[in-house]
Amino acid sequence: MKTETNIKAVVIDDEPGARETLTALLERFFPEVEVAATAKDGPSGLQCIETHRPELVFLDIEMPGLSGIELLDMVQFRGFEVIITTAHRDYTLAAIKFSALDYLLKPIQIEALSTAIKKVQGKRHTRTLNARIRVLEEHLMGLNNHNRRIALPSGEGLSVLPIREIVRCEGDSNYTHFFFASGKKLTVTKTLREYEELLGDAGFFRIFQSHLINLYHVTSYLRGRGGQVQMSDGSVLPVSRNRKKELIDLLTHLN
Repeated sequence: MKTETNIKAVVIDDEPGARETLTALLERFFPEVEVAATAKDGPSGLQCIETHRPELVFLDIEMPGLSGIELLDMVQFRGFEVIITTAHRDYTLAAIKFSALDYLLKPIQIEALSTAIKKVQGKRHTRTLNARIRVLEEHLMGLNNHNRRIALPSGEGLSVLPIREIVRCEGDSNYTHFFFASGKKLTVTKTLREYEELLGDAGFFRIFQSHLINLYHVTSYLRGRGGQVQMSDGSVLPVSRNRKKELIDLLTHLN
C-alpha cells in the first residue's frame, strides 16, 4: 500500500530477467520501496526519471546504446539517489562508488540489497530532518522582519532566499514552482497549499487553484469575469471569480 513514507524507485536495466528479479525482491522484502516504473534501456530510463521523478534509481551501468554513466550526464532532474547494478567486478567500481550511494553485484543478494536500502532510508531521514529544521528556523527568525527569508529544499540541497524576491508560485500536483525577480526558477517537492499557509502573512495571496502571488509584485489588475493580474516578471495570470473582490481589497490597502 502506498504511503507518504514510501521510497519511489525506478529500475533501469537492459536485461528483462534482471529487472523482474530486482522488482520481485523489492516487492517481497522491501514494501517501503515503491517501483514506479522499469525501463529496458538508457533512453526509456531517461524518460522514466523525468516523468516519475523518483527518489531512488537502480541503474545498470552497462547498457547498449546509452550507458548508465551517459544517462546520468544527460538527466535534468537530479533529486534522486543512485544504486548501481552490474555483473562485473572491476576497477571502475571504486570510482563509481564515489558518485553512487551504493552498488550491487548481479545476481543480487538479499543482504546486499538490504544494506543499500538502509543507506537510502538513513540519508532520506537526515535530509528531511535538516530541511524541516532550517525552514522552521528561517520562518521564526524573520517572522516580522522585512528581510525574512525562506529555506527551500531541492535536489541539490537547500536554497535560502529572501521572500520579497519571490514573484509568484505555481502549483503542479505535488510540486511547487517558485519564480523569482532575478529570473531564477526553483521547483520544490511540496504542494502549493503548504506554501500558501506559510506565506499567507508575508503578502501572498492565492488567486487561482494553481497560482499564489506576491501582492508586492503585482503591476496591474486587468478587468474581466474574474480578471487577470500582471506581475513584475511579465506574466499574466487568471484570477478566480470568487477571489476577485478579496484581491482588489488587498491591493487597495497594500502598505
